[in-house]
Amino acid sequence: MKVKLFSLVLTVFAIAFSCEKDANDTITIAEQLDANAPVDPENGLIRRPGLAEIEVYKATDNPANDADQLIRMDDSRKQAELRSNYSFSVPTKAVKSMACGNTINGTLSDGTSKFSNATYLRFNLVGSLNGRDDIYTLTLPQPAVVTLSLRNTTENLAMVLFEGTVVREPVNDNGVASSIVQLKSVESFTNSTSDYGDLIGPVFLPAGSYVLAIDGPSGQESHYTLKMNCDYLNGNPDQPTGNGSTLIKDKFDDYNAGNDLSSQANHWVKYRTAAKLDAKVFKSLNALNQYAYFAHKEGIETNDQPNVILRTGTRTSGRYQLQTKLWIYQGRNARIGIIKRFSTGNTSNEVGAQIYFTGNGNGIITVNSKVISFTYPQSQWMTVGIAIDFTSNKYELSINGIKKASWDANWEVNSATGSKRIEAFQFQATANNAQFYLDDLSFNKE
Repeated sequence: MKVKLFSLVLTVFAIAFSCEKDANDTITIAEQLDANAPVDPENGLIRRPGLAEIEVYKATDNPANDADQLIRMDDSRKQAELRSNYSFSVPTKAVKSMACGNTINGTLSDGTSKFSNATYLRFNLVGSLNGRDDIYTLTLPQPAVVTLSLRNTTENLAMVLFEGTVVREPVNDNGVASSIVQLKSVESFTNSTSDYGDLIGPVFLPAGSYVLAIDGPSGQESHYTLKMNCDYLNGNPDQPTGNGSTLIKDKFDDYNAGNDLSSQANHWVKYRTAAKLDAKVFKSLNALNQYAYFAHKEGIETNDQPNVILRTGTRTSGRYQLQTKLWIYQGRNARIGIIKRFSTGNTSNEVGAQIYFTGNGNGIITVNSKVISFTYPQSQWMTVGIAIDFTSNKYELSINGIKKASWDANWEVNSATGSKRIEAFQFQATANNAQFYLDDLSFNKE
């Protein structure tokens, strides 16, 4: 099975982060949440080594056969060894099962210690995870977009999702039942620093068997609530969803309120990795809903303002649609960019169009050196749709189901001779008075 892994280059020291409250900033709830629940997305419990790291990592917990196992980022043979299948035995009673839609209350206080730093090293993960762990097995009968949320924790825990199986062994002569955990590859993992929860996904998983490890540092056991949600790409057997497939779905309700957006799912990344600000996830005033919040901060450089990329994967044929609820207060503005090519370091990006919500109910699209005007409602939720049809070579913007504009799919911002593709959408709060909210976002293939 081909697995796409995203490199995460994370620092090994905590970065203290603070923002002074602007006297003109009236978003007091947002500020309070920001102050009370900051997250450093570059200091999680587990990470991928950076590409520049050629230093040797060595297991320190010395389990059998692992004491001398090394990782070198420039050693392709060793990489192949580390990424090979890995198996170990556990008591059968230590393995729990879960399924789509399940909510499970658990605790690491009675967990095993079968997953360790040496285990993760075999899969090119560097961690601080030598504590107790819980092991879950799950099976998907068909491809699905899966979200795993970990809530109600009191310690900073981590989740690592593997492709793998658990095979039950016969009961031995002493009456003890054991199982063999067989791990093939890492599908996804968390890197939050929050003591109050963690999130994997939404992540696409082919049909098959998977193993989830919930782990933590030594001596930091915690109770937790684990929830698994699935959107079947071929239609839920019990709830058919039609012929299309949902590639990304974000209601933000399973995200950690108060935390940075890009630290909570692989498909969200900051446009500039070193930018000081990120979008946040906040609760509504009635605490019944969560949404992504983007806001410009006075006194902060433009390059450090919230500017976040939604990665869609490279799409060059077929029909797709981005749909999201968007709220912009009167006098505030927002900006959505269509990114045809998104490069590390932004050295060779190709921008397809820029959509500006200017703050007075009027908007403009800049594409092919042209300006296309449209109108939108203010201070209320509106549904924004961006449809892409590579067959007919068209983009279309709609608001609340009403077509507002269309343009050729191969157009760039300043040219009519761009490529016919998309890799990302860009959500920006870089202009003065920029402030907006996103909810119920999806990216679908029709």
